[in-house]
Amino acid sequence: MGYPYNTLIAPAILWENPRVTREEFAELLDRTHSSNTREYKEEEDWDFYNPRIEDSNYHDGIEGVAYFLCLGNTEEYLDFVHGATSDENGLTILPPYWRPLDDEKTEESGYRYELVRHIGNEFDPVSRSKELSWDKLKVGSLWEETMMGAEKGVVTKIYSGGPIEIDVEEKELLEKLYGEPVDDVVMGPQYEYDMDIRPVFPKVEIKGFKTMEDLWEECPLYNPANSFDWTKSNGHFRSGFFGGDNFLWEKKGEKYSLDKRTFDLIPSSIREGSLGFTDLILTRGALRHNAWKMLSYKALQHFPQFLNDFPDVRAEYDKAIWDSQNAADAKEKKMTTSELMRKRMLRD
Repeated sequence: MGYPYNTLIAPAILWENPRVTREEFAELLDRTHSSNTREYKEEEDWDFYNPRIEDSNYHDGIEGVAYFLCLGNTEEYLDFVHGATSDENGLTILPPYWRPLDDEKTEESGYRYELVRHIGNEFDPVSRSKELSWDKLKVGSLWEETMMGAEKGVVTKIYSGGPIEIDVEEKELLEKLYGEPVDDVVMGPQYEYDMDIRPVFPKVEIKGFKTMEDLWEECPLYNPANSFDWTKSNGHFRSGFFGGDNFLWEKKGEKYSLDKRTFDLIPSSIREGSLGFTDLILTRGALRHNAWKMLSYKALQHFPQFLNDFPDVRAEYDKAIWDSQNAADAKEKKMTTSELMRKRMLRD
């Protein structure tokens, strides 16, 4: 009738800790430990965890909060990271991007991150060659190397070339294999040219940073506080593989809580097709006892021992089963709130 799930960690935290700021929420998420890949052994303690294989989103600060609240990016941020421009020759100038450095490069440079700005394009002398192309070319076209896309050049003269004759038998064989018509991507480059190309290379400016905070000071839109749409006042949590879009959150002022409408929408448990009330109860119990083994891969094998070792969780679980079943029964029979409360009082 229910099991703990790591995908319910975020709603369980907000249920147990209502009205927290995004920073407080991030800190609470960071205190948890879970894994979708690690199968824990029976002899390992409940609070044992391996930090190398943890689910990283729980430890990503407010960016992790945005992930679990399913917040989208702001238009300003999207324009910034996707806003390519052109130089005086009509060639693309890509937007800036950042990248982490590995330990060896960090030790060598003293920086952990790099910001790469594409500030222009440089040319090599014109050379003549025969090349394949995905696209039909003309003088002034930008040719790109067909397989890896590493080489680019501006076409300055075409001596000969054009469409490549398609191997009809090969195409028919591929269509029979795929069971549908194949496109140009499957068939490969469609053109071949003998031409003069003026190779073009991006001119970049690279700046190193010791911390992400330093990088954010240089480019504020990379800061999760600015890149995500924090104006949303309600929504649903990221559901994961087993569903759970009916788990809702709300924000009042700058404080987040589990939306009480959740309890009218969720089923009794995962056995009804998606994550439900008893699953939430058990996840909250696992968090309370730091039972990270129950929030890991193939954790259900430890479930009987989990209930045995934590009697308070068992009591909550038994009550949750009774409550959820009777709530469903009350809805079906259209009982009033008073009638349901009297039924609960008789049980207690």
